[in-house]
Amino acid sequence: MARPGGGPENLRPPFSSTNQPKNRGRKPSSIKKYIKANNVNYNDISAMAKYIIPLTQEQITELAKDAKAPFMMRLFARAVLEDMKKGYLDNILKLLDRAVGRPKESHEISGPDGGAIVTRDEKKQRLEELLSKRIESAN
Repeated sequence: MARPGGGPENLRPPFSSTNQPKNRGRKPSSIKKYIKANNVNYNDISAMAKYIIPLTQEQITELAKDAKAPFMMRLFARAVLEDMKKGYLDNILKLLDRAVGRPKESHEISGPDGGAIVTRDEKKQRLEELLSKRIESAN
């Protein structure tokens, strides 16, 4: 059963390359707008993170409420406070990544059972050796 007023005459044409919605795409966040409008770069964010990390909870609370503080500083402070209330570390870890950098990851690459990596040619040669030994033992 069709909905009242839901007939084909009420359908809009599908979107295409020539028929696009007025407000298409995800809206940029206020942070991204601020960063773009004020030319905030990685060094600025790193400096803010280094400033906020050693502060006490009281100092961060004061910074978040300070109307004279830069917007990004207040925003960072609020994010850290929210994480503290919820018991999360997400924003604090992001600040540490910006201030200190991520730790280097190392990966050890080895063959089966921690042995040397065997190339295709080496595998082929080993298989041929084993096959020839089996043939010899069968004769």
